[in-house]
Amino acid sequence: MPIAPSFAATHDIDLALGSTEQFLARPDVDVVYVATPQSEHLAIGLAAIAAGKHVLIEKLITASADEAKSRARWRGAGVVRLRRGGTVW
Repeated sequence: MPIAPSFAATHDIDLALGSTEQFLARPDVDVVYVATPQSEHLAIGLAAIAAGKHVLIEKLITASADEAKSRARWRGAGVVRLRRGGTVW
C-alpha cells in the first residue's frame, strides 16, 4: 500500500494524495504554500504556477544565484514579484 493512503487509514484522515501532481490537479486548491526542503522549491513552485495556482514560496526559491538570476523565466511563468532581502525584483 502506498505511504499516503496507509498513513491516512491509520490516522483516520479522509483524504490522502500520493503526489504533488495529484494535489495540484485538484480544482478545490487555489493557493499553494511551498515549505518543502529548499531544493524542491523551484520545481514545485513552477509546477504550481503552471497548474494555475497562486503560489507563496517560503524563504529561498532556488538553490543557486544563477537560477534566481533568470528573472525572464519567472515573468514568463507569471511571477510578478521576487524579493531578495530588502530588494523587490
